[in-house]
Amino acid sequence: MVKLIPPHNQDLIYCVHTRPITAEAEEGHDIPPHILEAVKVIVNSQLKNIAVTIEKTSKQVPLSEYYALGLSLFVHFITLDTVPYKNSEKVKALLEDNCGRLDFIFDILYDKLHDEIFPYLILITNHLCLHYFSYRLETGISNDNDKLGAKFKIIVKKYPSETIPVTIDNKTRKAFRIGWTFKADEFEWIYVTPLQLGINSASDSLQIPVYIQMHALRRLMERIDCIHPAHLLSGIYSSLRECIVVSDENKFIIEFKVLQVKVGYLSALMIDGRLVIRTFLFLTFNGTPEGKRLEDFIGLKKLDTKYLKMDRLSSFMSGKLSSNEELRSIFDKADCLHLVELYDKLDKFSMVHRESSPIEMLVSYLKTNEIKLDDWAFDEGNE
Repeated sequence: MVKLIPPHNQDLIYCVHTRPITAEAEEGHDIPPHILEAVKVIVNSQLKNIAVTIEKTSKQVPLSEYYALGLSLFVHFITLDTVPYKNSEKVKALLEDNCGRLDFIFDILYDKLHDEIFPYLILITNHLCLHYFSYRLETGISNDNDKLGAKFKIIVKKYPSETIPVTIDNKTRKAFRIGWTFKADEFEWIYVTPLQLGINSASDSLQIPVYIQMHALRRLMERIDCIHPAHLLSGIYSSLRECIVVSDENKFIIEFKVLQVKVGYLSALMIDGRLVIRTFLFLTFNGTPEGKRLEDFIGLKKLDTKYLKMDRLSSFMSGKLSSNEELRSIFDKADCLHLVELYDKLDKFSMVHRESSPIEMLVSYLKTNEIKLDDWAFDEGNE
């Protein structure tokens, strides 16, 4: 096909090449240059990790090639009708046969950026103690002779964190307001309602802002210790948006999910019209419904849980635990079997794989306390 394109037009294709994606701050948003540089580097590196299937040939190519070469061909393609040459119709037909509908290139790139790269950017750059960022895409074809070609530009907005002092038990500490940004260039603070919390109120739809103390964040990262913290921060927002409350006796115990899997609870109080999250309880803790069942079934108390290292997620990231049918039956009846199944479900997100998981210690604990797994009578009456 290249031989059919006159040398002059080949030179034009080279000159009208697609330029790397750039990043700029939204007008009025003070964003440090190193943040913008990081966004540019992350986006352009992610382009290399995402594959696109060419419609006509079923061949997969990196999105970076699709962006750089595909858009350059697209710019050439749209000029063939206005500036034809001897073999332009043959070139046009060959491009369509080998590349599919070139006019869809913008749409595919736009969708990939919005559906895959922007959510990733949001995930790794948002930090509820510091700032939130949102991203918008601007596209176009430059007519500037010095900068010819298609160009994509990411516009970055910054939303500062909000903190308040909260006094609990005569101690005053910071609490951070919880929000999130979205791929549609939007930001919102999270709110819960009295109806969600099970509070009697004249207005069930009253919007209650939600805050979290640093202690809760530390406990969350200590106990969910094998998943990147970015997933935990987004999990806080999504869990509060769903807001499943299992207890309201002077405090609110709210299910916490990461990647749609329940791994524990956020423990919160109402203070001055705000919901303040004080700490995080791992699923097997004694104060949780699942922890109480484990205590009832096998006598697993707080110190036992800590000694057996069953107070953090990494202990469950083991193929040995997943394949132990006796232990699976215990966790099934305590309604926390999904922790065992996390090994397979969250494998690609896990940062720790413990083949030396404390399975043997737990089995030994059960034997020492003369608990015979195969004799357990788990019927509805005993629960």
